[in-house]
Amino acid sequence: MTTEAVKIMKKLKDKRVEYEVIASSYSSVNFNDIVNRIIAEVLGPERYGRAQAEVQRLKDQMSQTQVSTVEEISQLKVEAASKEAEAQRKYEEL
Repeated sequence: MTTEAVKIMKKLKDKRVEYEVIASSYSSVNFNDIVNRIIAEVLGPERYGRAQAEVQRLKDQMSQTQVSTVEEISQLKVEAASKEAEAQRKYEEL
């Protein structure tokens, strides 16, 4: 890791400890909100916004891949059923 990355990681850990102490006093605190706030504080809103955009892009890409994979599986199942029916028909002809 670069020196800057090490410094950022330390800041993130320090802020997390700080926020966990605060959050332990409140039962209604959402952990994701805390993580988002910590990252925005340490990286700044501009860098955090770009990171969030990249995360969303990757999530969208994963969703598209999942949809296409499900479609391919369905198509393969249909083809397999068709071939099985054809094989069964040929077997019965014998």
